[in-house]
Amino acid sequence: MEKDGKDMTILKNEAVPDLKWVFSKLANLYFTMSEVTVSQYEKCVRVGVCESKHYEIKLVNNDCNWGYSDRGNHPMNCVDLHGAYTFCQWVGGRLPLEYEWFAEASNNNSRDYPWGNEIATCNYTVMSEMSYGEGGCGKGSTWPVCGKSPGNSVSGLCDMSGNVGEWTWSQRDHSYVVCGASWDSHMQDSLRASFHFQRLPDVCDFHIGFRCVKSNT
Repeated sequence: MEKDGKDMTILKNEAVPDLKWVFSKLANLYFTMSEVTVSQYEKCVRVGVCESKHYEIKLVNNDCNWGYSDRGNHPMNCVDLHGAYTFCQWVGGRLPLEYEWFAEASNNNSRDYPWGNEIATCNYTVMSEMSYGEGGCGKGSTWPVCGKSPGNSVSGLCDMSGNVGEWTWSQRDHSYVVCGASWDSHMQDSLRASFHFQRLPDVCDFHIGFRCVKSNT
């Protein structure tokens, strides 16, 4: 991955956000408990490691969280693969591979959804449920991360279904795999742990954010 000449050894300083890492025995990795938030990503931008050319703001798309003063704890969306990759390197990690993400989200293929086999509702995930009238369980947007604790995965990771889909480092042809559904998903199949789709690496999509992983060694 091109690093635009940045010195990616800048890993430990006062500007690096305080991320909560959770160990997954299933993937033998540490995952960030939540999707990376706008406030966390902003710290990377402030020190000049993450660059504005790799994300979009609400002035471009109202569904992008960057630019809303009240969405600091919402997932950073509208960020391309390069921006996600750079942030994860900056904090000493990387993006997960698809099989690593799926192992945790499905409890090694023993769960239909991160929380179990009960169908997806707004009790478990930030989705588009018909009874609420619009996506985001009636809010028309993402929610702050970890807002649906009954929907946590077996290791306690938040929002592996719903809120935003998540970039992985797994590549197919010239595209990269995105795992998980978003806040405007309403089909049960799209909210399952097995759901994935592909996007080109320079796409900034309001459906997509990311979380990081790091080695157990």
